[in-house]
Amino acid sequence: MKFTEKEKAILAGLNSVGTGSLAALADAANLKTHAVRYGLENLLERGILSPFCSIDASTLGFNSYIAYFSLPPTPREEAERALSSIVSPPNVSWIGELSGAFQYGCTVCAKNVYHALALFDEIAVTMKIPWQRKMFAQRTALTFWPLKFFGRDDAQPVCVEYPALPARCEIDDLDHKILKLKNDSPTMSHSEIARICGQPVSTIAYRIQQLIENKVIIGSWYIINWGRMGIAHSEVSLVLKRLDTSLLKRLVSFGRECRSCYFVVGGVGAWDFQFNVLTEHQDELHRFISDLRTSFGHEIDEVAIHAYTRLFKFSNYPFKDLATVVADT
Repeated sequence: MKFTEKEKAILAGLNSVGTGSLAALADAANLKTHAVRYGLENLLERGILSPFCSIDASTLGFNSYIAYFSLPPTPREEAERALSSIVSPPNVSWIGELSGAFQYGCTVCAKNVYHALALFDEIAVTMKIPWQRKMFAQRTALTFWPLKFFGRDDAQPVCVEYPALPARCEIDDLDHKILKLKNDSPTMSHSEIARICGQPVSTIAYRIQQLIENKVIIGSWYIINWGRMGIAHSEVSLVLKRLDTSLLKRLVSFGRECRSCYFVVGGVGAWDFQFNVLTEHQDELHRFISDLRTSFGHEIDEVAIHAYTRLFKFSNYPFKDLATVVADT
């Protein structure tokens, strides 16, 4: 997809200032405020950009568990029905179709590994098709650069970092409703949330501020709908020969410096670290792997690559009712 020079400047500005004021974005993009307002609205209307509210479910006592799996030879229609059946259940935050060693990926939010295994059992029953093979890991860390792909070389990208050891925060039904609304409609105003929840605007503003201070809401940004732009998204998962803090920090720094890497994930289980890479051409992914091996080859035991082909579901806060969030397991 082609962008005008003004749109490129706006995207590069968003990479630097995030969802700051129009004046700050206009300054970063070196454009007039009215041109930024028009260009931003156009990008949103075309579905290129989407607002995003980052919610950290780990502050509510949940961990993210990721399973990659393949199915036995199955008619396409039957496989589609099986996959669509697991889009709506609470706790399922992501399911996608992949190419590579596995056909699909699925993430659930669970209290602990035993809870996660029970949830994956439920998913398998709902699908009514046995998993042929699988790979399982727990996410332990996440660092995200939402729009670095469009940033200028001399600009520091907006960085979203989920805390490795989040403080536990107790929420009530009103907090849950606010988080659900912010997940579904990130730009919804305090007054609209107040109207839906039947509360004063001042109460909603106070609750949102508390959720921000307690790191339940990490922040708000724009994200790119890569599929609409013909940009490929691949996961590069690593099994490392050793694990220590300095090596993990170096891997994060490598991802930060690489234009095509827009978030990195630490894990425990089948893999230790993962880069998520955006590419317009296949040779860009090959170049990334080559640079990675040059810098870390002697410390990497195994590299696995999975490319996204379809996204069935992505939710930053998948829970439908408070009982799902606070229930003991």
